[in-house]
Amino acid sequence: MAEATRKVVVCTPGGRELEVEISKEATVWALKEQLQNQVGGSLAGMTLLGEGELQDDWKLGDDAGTLTLVMSSFPTGTFTYDSGSREFGPAGMNTSATVTAEFHKDGRFCIKMEETEITSDDEDDEYDPYDNSAAWDHEYRGTFACSGPSRHELRLSVSDWTRKGNFEKPSPDTELHGVFETFEELKLQLPFAAGGCNEGTAGLRWLSLQATSSHKISI
Repeated sequence: MAEATRKVVVCTPGGRELEVEISKEATVWALKEQLQNQVGGSLAGMTLLGEGELQDDWKLGDDAGTLTLVMSSFPTGTFTYDSGSREFGPAGMNTSATVTAEFHKDGRFCIKMEETEITSDDEDDEYDPYDNSAAWDHEYRGTFACSGPSRHELRLSVSDWTRKGNFEKPSPDTELHGVFETFEELKLQLPFAAGGCNEGTAGLRWLSLQATSSHKISI
């Protein structure tokens, strides 16, 4: 039996109306992939509007109507943070963190985090800081897209991760958030595992990362 399809009309920023035939079970992201073949640009910079903004994992169904395509500019490259020798890290006193975030023009991202915390544990030759809630390594990968009225907000969908150490939650949040005002700095809301010796696990905290190599993707 042939797969059920439907036609979706999309109004582009240039005023063209494109008619796209796509599966009724397809997601908004799949529609963006088809549109990319016709209009170019980056998937991360595409936003589809109906009665409101359509999320990438939504299914189109039968009632999408005419959609409007908005194209946004966004920064790509490598952005970093290093707390260095500061007494206070992002998770509180006696914590440290280094963060490296890579954002690619095709809409993929990878965020690597390394955290430590000074504890009162006795450390012998067999001491493992990861087993004793004194060190954590975690990495998050997925796709991102511009969002919000200003198009300066980032919505990060986490699809894969690796973690080493003791974490309060068995699995991470599947959506993270960010904002940018310039193409040299990103502010990301990230999950910090340290802080147990202060007021408990820090959890989500906003952090500013500076570009080490970046460039603007103009749509």
